[in-house]
Amino acid sequence: MTGTLRRLLPAALLAALVLVAMAPPVASGDVPDRYDPKTERPVSARDKIKLIEKEYEKLLKKVGLSGPKRRSVEIDPKIAALPSPYEPGTPISQTEAIETEHYRFRSDAHPKLVEAYARQMEAFYDKFCDAFSFDKELEKKSEIWLYRDKDTFMKRENKGANVGGFYQPGNRRVTAYHGKFGMSSDTRTVLAHEGTHQFQHLVASGIFQQAPTWIIEGLAVYFESARYDGKKVHINEIPRDRLMVVQRAIKAGNYVPIRELIEVPQPKFTGFHYAHAWSVIYWFVWSHKKNRTVFTKYWDMCRQRKAGRKEFEKAIGVEIDELEEHWKEWVLKLNPNRKPSFDD
Repeated sequence: MTGTLRRLLPAALLAALVLVAMAPPVASGDVPDRYDPKTERPVSARDKIKLIEKEYEKLLKKVGLSGPKRRSVEIDPKIAALPSPYEPGTPISQTEAIETEHYRFRSDAHPKLVEAYARQMEAFYDKFCDAFSFDKELEKKSEIWLYRDKDTFMKRENKGANVGGFYQPGNRRVTAYHGKFGMSSDTRTVLAHEGTHQFQHLVASGIFQQAPTWIIEGLAVYFESARYDGKKVHINEIPRDRLMVVQRAIKAGNYVPIRELIEVPQPKFTGFHYAHAWSVIYWFVWSHKKNRTVFTKYWDMCRQRKAGRKEFEKAIGVEIDELEEHWKEWVLKLNPNRKPSFDD
């Protein structure tokens, strides 16, 4: 379950970033497509990304999804700037483990930085337990490897720039790095997403890799979108970009029908599907308490045996097309500035 850029950004925005990344450097004598009027120098790729961010925010305003956003507590810049106590190239496996009640971290970053992320993951663990009704004692602590920066992560794990982290079912380990990922994500969101997979594997055990992709990835996006206030995790947050993608797709009539979504396999699960999976789960959890109960019943089914369309229809108790109409109507009215009022 890799944390790739495709699941974190809408398709159009991703295409824009790809064009920036693929643009050749401005050589002597070439005419760049944009200049800074003050310095008369070519605009760098980083500056182009900033321009894309501004255009993206304009788009959000245009469709009515902009506004004040409550953000998670950021890592203290002073802690983030602390130098690593390890020599460059030190294998993560040879670093000193930092343990909490439920996690074992290994990292080549400064211990205080690791401890900050460990506290965050403990808060997410509490929320995982509530959401998945899990109260068993762990036989073994969940393991997380955290690299000091993206370059080290890419080199040591042989990953491309479009990977922010990943979960390995074989050793049940989450691997990530400290730093930004894409335009709107960072270590917190990556750890929350991949940490969800790690917890799903814990509660679903041997059936984890056979569970429907839409529910596995949809739940991971649901938790990655949560807000951490320094003590508690709030899971009723709405990712504006995901919502915008689904609302526009519904209005245009090119959305992914639920009967198709629930059967899309992992290799074909694109960013478009991630947004839809999140929205369906968000509808189940926040539209009505009865729907939340139905979803809980279906998840319990998924973690015990292989569940396909028949099992989904049995759990929801109505025709999929009927459920889909309720989902579309509710999602089209959803506004990130007016979140559901259920106790989260």
